[in-house]
Amino acid sequence: MRRKYIVWVIVLGIIGGMVWYGLAQNPPPLPGPLPPFTPNSVLTAAQLNALVDRMNAILDVITKGFNEAPQTINVDCNAGDSLGQTLQQAEAGDTIRISGTCPETVTVNRSGLTLDGQGSAILDGAGSSVPVVTVAGARGVTITNLTVQNGSLGILGLDGAAVRLLGVTVQNTTNEGIRVEQASAGFLSDCTVQASSLDGIAIVDTASAVLSGTITSTNNGNDGFRVVRNANASALAGTTIILQNNMGAGLFVGTSSHFEDFGSTTTVRNNQRGGVLVADASSATLHADISNNSGAGIVVQDSSSASLTNATINGNSNHGVLLLNACSCRMENTTISGNGFDGVGVESGCSATMRATTVTNNAAFGVSIEDARARIEASSIQNNLDPNSDIEVIFGARLLIDPATLGLTRVIGCDTTSLVRDVTTLASLSPCP
Repeated sequence: MRRKYIVWVIVLGIIGGMVWYGLAQNPPPLPGPLPPFTPNSVLTAAQLNALVDRMNAILDVITKGFNEAPQTINVDCNAGDSLGQTLQQAEAGDTIRISGTCPETVTVNRSGLTLDGQGSAILDGAGSSVPVVTVAGARGVTITNLTVQNGSLGILGLDGAAVRLLGVTVQNTTNEGIRVEQASAGFLSDCTVQASSLDGIAIVDTASAVLSGTITSTNNGNDGFRVVRNANASALAGTTIILQNNMGAGLFVGTSSHFEDFGSTTTVRNNQRGGVLVADASSATLHADISNNSGAGIVVQDSSSASLTNATINGNSNHGVLLLNACSCRMENTTISGNGFDGVGVESGCSATMRATTVTNNAAFGVSIEDARARIEASSIQNNLDPNSDIEVIFGARLLIDPATLGLTRVIGCDTTSLVRDVTTLASLSPCP
C-alpha cells in the first residue's frame, strides 16, 4: 500500500506540474516519455528516478525567472560584444547598458527589457535593408539615450508592441526614422529624428503614440510627423514639438486618424509642401506656430476637422488656413497674417468658427467664404491686400458676424446668392442680402 500511495502522489504532482508547464512561455525540452504504469504497478528504482527527473524539470520551468533578480548587463561593442546575442539571453526586467558603436541590426521580442545607450552609444545599421531596431510584439520595452542610424528604418514597433523611446536620436535612414504600426503603442520623450529619406516619425495602422519633452523632426525627405490609417497621437501639456525643414508637410494627419494637443507648443516652419494637412475624416487640435511654409499653413479637407487655439499662422506662401470639402475648423485667440493668399479660405461645404482672432496683411482677402459657412465674433479682420474687401462671401455662402467685428472690417463683398447676418439679431447687414 505504501508503494501505491507514493505512485499516486507522484502522478498528481506530475499532473499539476504539467498544467503550470503548459502556461510557461518558450518551454525547454523535458526528459523523455514517462514509463507506463498503473496504480497497481510496482515501479523499479530507475522508473522512480525518471519520474523525479521529470518533475524537477517541470519545476525548473515553473520557477525560471521567479528566483532571478533583474540584471544589468554591459555590452561594449568597441570590445567586440554583440548586442544581438545579448538580447537573445536577456530576461524580462534586465537592463542592457551599451557603449561604443554597434555595427548591427537587432530585434527585441522579449518584454520588459531596457536598452540604455548611456548618452554616447551608437547602433549603426551600416546601410542595412532592414530596420536597425525592431520591437516585435514585446511590451514594456524602453530604449533610452541611444543614437540609431543608417538602416532602412531607425526604430520599428509592430505586432502590438509597446515601447518607450527616451532621449533617442534617429538619423540617416532610407525610409522612416521612427515607425509605430500594427496596433503598437509608443511613448516618445526628448527624441530627435533627422535626415530620414521618408517621414521622420510615422504612427500608422491603428497604432498610437504619446509625446512628451521635446520632439524634433527635421530635414526629412517627406513629412516631419505622419499619423495615418486609424492611428492616434497626442502631445502632453508642456511638450515642445519642432517640425521644420521637411520636404513634405510638417504634420500630416490622414485616413480616420487623430492628433490631439493637450497644451504643447508646436512649431511648424519651412516645410516644402505646407505646414499641416488634415485629411480624410481625420482631426487635429493644435496650439502652434505655423509659419514660412511653402504652400498653405494648414489645410483641412474631406470631412475632417481642426481646432486652433493660441496659434500663429504667418508668412506661408499660400493660404494661411484653407478648408475644403465638408470640413470644419475652429480658430480662437489666433493670429493669421502675412500669408501669400487669403488669410482664411472656407470652401465647398465647410464651416469655420472664429473668435478673438486677428486676420491681417494677407495678400488677398482676409476671409473668403465660397459655398460654405462661417461665424466670426470678437475678431479683427482688416488691412488685407485685396483692393475691394477684407471679407468675401459668394456662391451661396452664409456668414454670421457680430457688429464689433464688422466695425473693424473695411468692407464685406458679397453676391446676391449669399447671406450675411448679425450673429445676435440675425438682421441682414448692408450691403449684403
